[in-house]
Amino acid sequence: FPSLRTLAAARRVARDHGGRLPSDAEALRALPGIGRYTAGAIASIAFGKPAPLVDGNVARVLSRLYAVRGKPKSVRFQERVWKIAEQALARSSPGDWNQALMELGALVCVPESPRCAECPLSRRCLARKRGLQERLPERGKKRTPVELRWRALWIESGGPDAERGEGRVLLWRRGEGERFLPGQWSLPEPRHLGAAAEALSRLGSVRHAITHHRITLDVWRARLTTPAPRGSRWIPRRSMNERLVSSLWRKAAAACL
Repeated sequence: FPSLRTLAAARRVARDHGGRLPSDAEALRALPGIGRYTAGAIASIAFGKPAPLVDGNVARVLSRLYAVRGKPKSVRFQERVWKIAEQALARSSPGDWNQALMELGALVCVPESPRCAECPLSRRCLARKRGLQERLPERGKKRTPVELRWRALWIESGGPDAERGEGRVLLWRRGEGERFLPGQWSLPEPRHLGAAAEALSRLGSVRHAITHHRITLDVWRARLTTPAPRGSRWIPRRSMNERLVSSLWRKAAAACL
């Protein structure tokens, strides 16, 4: 289901580009929700335009290939690898080139124990020549995990459909200002529904990680005490996964079915 940023981007495309997605990376970056990497991926892979891209895998490959030092999230490091990506780009087939770099980082030039003997670039790799392949990119200090405990509510509509497992479940559209998973459909939390819902019994718990946050989600069966509030929607059980994008909510739903 589209987020508000996706909807805003679609409206901008309709208004400014005649309903056709622009092929130029800079024009793509001007659309809401599209950053430098996504713009480069769309422009090069979908339209064959000479646009570089840098994700975590590409950054690792270029850091080792050219012995780029520095913390991967630092401005200086990012500027350096983006410049290299621009200079090294195969302009005759930029989409294939970018996908090859991503695949190389995902399958061969992996974070731990890189498979240098299988790498087609091993003879040119400065990190390997200097014995730095295990130390590049430089790793920052690991952040201490933050433990979070959330509570979500499983609210089903009543009637014979629910008894046959074909009922509806109340989902909540998270606001764009949410710290975690903004704009997504989710199971509602007590803070969303307030006095409109009453918790009845605990169904179970699931675990999930977002960056350095470790979330324990307790799911409770609940019932509405008022009509479904604004921001919520009844969704057929069979089509829930079409709305639930994050694996957190899919795991929570699976624990209830």
